[in-house]
Amino acid sequence: MQLVGLIKNLYFAVRFYFMTINPVMIQDKLNDAAFKYYLSDADRESPDGVWIYKIVKPMPLGLSPAKQIDHIYQFAYLYDCNDAMAKMYGCEHAEEFIGKRLSETLPHTEQNIEFLLAFINSGYILAGAESQEIDEQGRTKHFLNTFKGILEDGFLTGTIGFQKDIIPKR
Repeated sequence: MQLVGLIKNLYFAVRFYFMTINPVMIQDKLNDAAFKYYLSDADRESPDGVWIYKIVKPMPLGLSPAKQIDHIYQFAYLYDCNDAMAKMYGCEHAEEFIGKRLSETLPHTEQNIEFLLAFINSGYILAGAESQEIDEQGRTKHFLNTFKGILEDGFLTGTIGFQKDIIPKR
């Protein structure tokens, strides 16, 4: 069982290393401001859920961890994702899911607060972390996440990452 966990962690580490953010200037779908990140064609075809969250009010990195968590819950919206991600939540296509607030899918639970706190305390990069989320039908889902923050001029402006649907590790 430990070997399986080690292989999963190695897979996520290698995938995370090769994950790219492709900068371009495109029209922001959420607030008509320029945002420089999008999913590549390979990301769109991935069997993993690949996503970009935009923080519509950029978060100052100097806030306390508790205030950062509150800020993320209040201002993080799904900016882009692939169809695989949307299907994990019960939607057929990415377009149906884009625009969701993070707070609509990531409940404000102790486990998820610890998940976000680990992201903040690790310097806005996290690999192989489990989250407990809610799909479109209100069912609880468990995901293994690898992601990093988009940091610009002392602010967190978004996150980009991927996730796998998993059975809880209990």
